[in-house]
Amino acid sequence: MSFQSAVEEFQKFLRWIAELIVTKNWFALLVLSAVLIYVLFTPPELNFFSLIGDSQPSGLLSGLFKPLEGFPAWYVLGFVLLELGLIIGALIIAIRSLPAPQQNTLADIAERKAIKGLRPFSAEDAEIFAKLQRTQSLRDCLESLTNSTFRFGILMGESGCGKTSFLQAGIWPQLINESANVMGIYVRFSDRDPMRTIAQALAEQLALPLEDLIASESAHTLRQAENALSPAPADRLMQIFSTAVDQTTKPLVLLFDQFEQFFVHYKLPEQRQPFVDGLTQWYRSDEPLPVKILVSIRSDLVYQLDDLHQALGYALGPQEVFQLKKFIPEEAAAVLEVIAGAEELTFDRRFVVDLADQELANREDGRISPVDLQILAWMIERQTATDLRAFNREAFQKFGGVEGLLQRFLEQTLQARVTKAQRESAIKVLLALTDLDRQVRAGVLTVTALESELKGTVSAGDVKEAVSWLARGDVRLITPQEQEREIGYELAHERLIPALMQQAGKELSAADKANQLLDRRVNEWLGNGRQSRYWFGPLELWQIERQLPYLIWGPKKRQKEQLLRLSQRRNYGVASAIAVVIIAFSGFMGWWLYTPWGQLQRVRVQTFGLLDNATTFREAHVALAYAKHNDWAQAQKILQKHVAREDLNLSWFIREVAKFTIFHIDPAHSTLSQQILPLAELIEDEVYKSSALRAIATAYGELGDASAAQPVLTQALTVAEQIESEGAKSSALRAIATAYGELGDASAAQPVLTQALTVAEQIEDDWSKSSAL
Repeated sequence: MSFQSAVEEFQKFLRWIAELIVTKNWFALLVLSAVLIYVLFTPPELNFFSLIGDSQPSGLLSGLFKPLEGFPAWYVLGFVLLELGLIIGALIIAIRSLPAPQQNTLADIAERKAIKGLRPFSAEDAEIFAKLQRTQSLRDCLESLTNSTFRFGILMGESGCGKTSFLQAGIWPQLINESANVMGIYVRFSDRDPMRTIAQALAEQLALPLEDLIASESAHTLRQAENALSPAPADRLMQIFSTAVDQTTKPLVLLFDQFEQFFVHYKLPEQRQPFVDGLTQWYRSDEPLPVKILVSIRSDLVYQLDDLHQALGYALGPQEVFQLKKFIPEEAAAVLEVIAGAEELTFDRRFVVDLADQELANREDGRISPVDLQILAWMIERQTATDLRAFNREAFQKFGGVEGLLQRFLEQTLQARVTKAQRESAIKVLLALTDLDRQVRAGVLTVTALESELKGTVSAGDVKEAVSWLARGDVRLITPQEQEREIGYELAHERLIPALMQQAGKELSAADKANQLLDRRVNEWLGNGRQSRYWFGPLELWQIERQLPYLIWGPKKRQKEQLLRLSQRRNYGVASAIAVVIIAFSGFMGWWLYTPWGQLQRVRVQTFGLLDNATTFREAHVALAYAKHNDWAQAQKILQKHVAREDLNLSWFIREVAKFTIFHIDPAHSTLSQQILPLAELIEDEVYKSSALRAIATAYGELGDASAAQPVLTQALTVAEQIESEGAKSSALRAIATAYGELGDASAAQPVLTQALTVAEQIEDDWSKSSAL
């Protein structure tokens, strides 16, 4: 073996060990450890693996212990105990990892066949479905479908009566049997193009290339582009039928399940017309193709077939219309007995008959929906306590009866979603799969479509997680469907919708309130001549727009949309006008309060006829405004007339001018030297005078012009010397000294500080003198 081969083999060996560790295959790891220890700690030429191929009849057991000959007893004992420990540990792990007992597997099979929850029975469940009280209905329907005179028929029934199960597990398996004289094709309608849906079902079930069936579609598109007199779109369906018929020797029976989806997703007559024309061409053809159609539709939506009836012009007889009814109490009890037998659950027939008659049966017609029986059986089967896994009175009393069966079922299922956010994401996904206006499924939606539908309300990651959870086998609230190599999801059953809306009202109270507000307001608006006073206000509109994906539009959808549009237009217009006013007012106030020109205008307005009655403090503000605009003549006039005798306000005026001078530098500093300092000398109160002198000194310190500061500070020092209050004098001296310190001009500072020191020596109060010094 080459070096490269040896390295590759060693890599494979290490990778194998890594896989054992990652997958936690402790059985294989223990066996490997036992073998490696045996090989590494025994002579290669004597170990068991080298002696297996020995032709001498030494036996396996003697060969196993032969390498231990000649070793100390303690070594042999420890070696044997270690090997036995590893082997016994591996054996225990192997026993514990064996599959569950056979009865569990059989129970799983029985569950798959007998209890479906909200999902329908499939073709694989034909044997168990034949025992579920549909024998006569199956016989009648099959006799008609296989009759040579049958061409078109309708299967109708209430939501939850088991139409899909009837077709998938009852009719279809009989039609695909080799002994049948026809070939059944099951077609489930959804939001997809009906002609393409039919073509795909034919391709899958007849093992035909889909391209052969839909090739006519592309050809038609080309002809339409080249020739204005191209064949009508109805030809597509006839060409699909013709291609399929050519590939089989038996007449085709197409089972159109959930046909109401065609009317749900193609609401306008012009949208339905191509498919209706195709069916009309098939039905009225002079040379009919060997194709039969059975349409399954909810009985409350049979009226939707009126347009199709008018187009086809059919007159169906009693052998072409089949009504699938719910169970009477005796039939329901028999169904539950079959389920209990398949699940090995205790069954009290007398109690179940009474239960079906008194509690399960609908009060109006006395019948029981198969989906209610399935959910009841599922909920009982899911109980962990043995005494609750039974169809008897004791178990049912503990279980809580059947009132609000679907609501409790949904609520209990959603309790597994621990947090409120998780429950909300699951409910929103269920609502997205529901046409709330018509109380039907919204069709098959992929995860991508659901993410787009719920964008802004549920994150993409939460949508994927909720879909995965809802489709789990132990939840089954939505059903995966594969269409054109894409996995989509639909609501498991329409019977779930009322309970879903009630649960959504608890978990999604905001959506419920938004729908109630929208319904009430649109009625008020329409009932009062569409007056604008019934339009939504900003808060109401915000409340509704937040719940837009969950609004139930109903028959007044157009009016609701118009009301929302008008409300939005008014609210946005008012908001824009308010924004313009706020911006304009903010701009004006900024100009009025914080720009020199605005302040000047404000002063002029304030002074016009108001100064005679204004307070001294306001007059000081007026004078300050004129001073800031360097209109000292007007400022002096106001000060002398109104403020000069008020030391407090005059001192405030001097301090404010000094601050303004610091931030708006006057190169000549004439404001401080020529205008402000003389005003400070007029102040009689020594405390206010000291405050004014400090402001002047601080301003010169900040301005940093020593040559301009020296004469003013010298004069300020002279004024400070005249102050008799030692505290006020000390404070003024400190400010003057600090200003010279900030100026940093020793030659200019020396004479002034010498004079200040002389003044400070005259202070008698020790604390004030110390502070000044």
